[in-house]
Amino acid sequence: MEDLRRHHTQMRAELDELERLNQSPCCDDKVVTAVRYRLTRASSARRREITTLAPHFAVIM
Repeated sequence: MEDLRRHHTQMRAELDELERLNQSPCCDDKVVTAVRYRLTRASSARRREITTLAPHFAVIM
């Protein structure tokens, strides 16, 4: 469950960074690409973690 929180926190940080970049007058495409890549990685990791945890929650409910 801690990994899920960590991935979610990472996603929020990357989304905040994208928002900051989008508000700047000009932004470097390479920086935006790097942030989007990190966001995708965190999202994928979170999705894998949810898939792993979901069966355990189905039993509890």
